[in-house]
Amino acid sequence: MTNALWYISPKHGVLEEAAKHHAEVSSVPNRWKSTSNLNDPKAKKKASYNLAQNLLQQHVDALNSLLELSSLQFAPEETKSMIAELSVCLEGYAKYLKEKCEKVKEGHNRSKPAREVATDVYIQELDACSEVDDISSLIDRQVRSAESKPVCISDLEEIRNLTSVQRTRFYDSFRITVRSVLLRYCPGGSLSTIAYIWQYEGPTHTGRMITDLKPRLPEYHTRFMKKQWTER
Repeated sequence: MTNALWYISPKHGVLEEAAKHHAEVSSVPNRWKSTSNLNDPKAKKKASYNLAQNLLQQHVDALNSLLELSSLQFAPEETKSMIAELSVCLEGYAKYLKEKCEKVKEGHNRSKPAREVATDVYIQELDACSEVDDISSLIDRQVRSAESKPVCISDLEEIRNLTSVQRTRFYDSFRITVRSVLLRYCPGGSLSTIAYIWQYEGPTHTGRMITDLKPRLPEYHTRFMKKQWTER
């Protein structure tokens, strides 16, 4: 149990964040949260590490074996509950990592790009608003001067300086003083979302803009596709 607590000690924040977004992951039990300062790699001048699925599963198996010891059957229920809760927490994150790894492998073996413009472009029609913030005001001026042409806003320094979460929130609440269309596309490959905006002139114009922008939106081939090409 000590080894398990030591292993996850610097990663309580990772477990907490995963628990917010994935139902199968549970946060660190309250009674164990005080152990977050047990192991600090930086204090020992060691490199930080990521939690590994196989090591987490080893700790889960060890904790479950501990619960099955005959000597523990006479222990207080609270003690057994503490061990069981820790096991559930680690097992949930181990399963999440395993599923994530399987999805990555599946993506590598696809015979077509993992992200395609035809299916993964997100189009949003935006109503005009009367008041905008500083970044939106800058974009507003560019869109007005570009008239019906698209403007790439993801290349703006003000947008690039935002974190991925901040960018997503900005796009979700984004508005300018003219009715417009926002195109978002995440190509994968550790690249951030590409975003274009233009003044709305009807569905026909929107369709033409998507067609014109397609060459600027990258599609990355998978490892399997690369292997197929090299072995032709």
